[in-house]
Formats: sequence, C-alpha cells, structure tokens
Amino acid sequence: MAEIPHTLVIADGGACHDGQFDKQVRLIEAAKAAGCDCYKTQWTSDPHLMAARRGKALEDGYEAIYRRYLNWPQEWHAELAAKCQAVGVEYMCTCFLKQDLPVVAPHVQRFKIASFEAADEEFY
Repeated sequence: MAEIPHTLVIADGGACHDGQFDKQVRLIEAAKAAGCDCYKTQWTSDPHLMAARRGKALEDGYEAIYRRYLNWPQEWHAELAAKCQAVGVEYMCTCFLKQDLPVVAPHVQRFKIASFEAADEEFY
C-alpha cells in the first residue's frame, strides 16, 4: 500500500502578535501545541516603501498599520527561528519587499510570498 503523503500544516501568526516579541513566542508555542509543522509570521523593513509599493495612501493609515504590525526588529528573526527549532516547528516568514528576502533567508527553509507580490518577477 502506498504511503499517504504528509500535509504541511502552517500556523499563520501573520500580524496577530501586535509587534510584540513575547506574543510571537506564545504563538509559536500554540502552533506546536496544535500540532502544526510550521509557524509563519510577516515582516517588512520599510513600512513607508511597502505602503507606496501597494499604492496605499498614507492618509489611509496603511503605513501606520504596517509599522505597528509588520515592522519589528530584524534581529527577532534569529530569535524566533531558534524558538521554533527548540519547540520543533519550522520558522517561516512572508516578505513584501525584495530587499527583505536576504535578511530573512538565513532563518527560513522557505518563504511564503503574498498574493500581491506573487506576480512580481523580483521575487523569483
């Protein structure tokens, strides 16, 4: 009988951490407790550039939203990846800017590319 392939289960912490490191750690622990294979977060190094890239007017508040939820210290990637490894889940991250890929790459086995960036050849 053929072996049934494993479905990769990804806990999408996204921006649910409210830009707080300890909340990300709790989300990683919850992902493990729920039986997930991966924990995925989202990150951008430049909320202003991300808002401009997506055509979001600054007066609409998108830059502030990106700054609050997606712009946290890049050093956290190493710490979050280590926490994931310690509990036994894979660390993943969604990047929105090409410049962020080399920052995150050392800490992940794979990326999740957002729908908006999926058609952008710079991400391939």
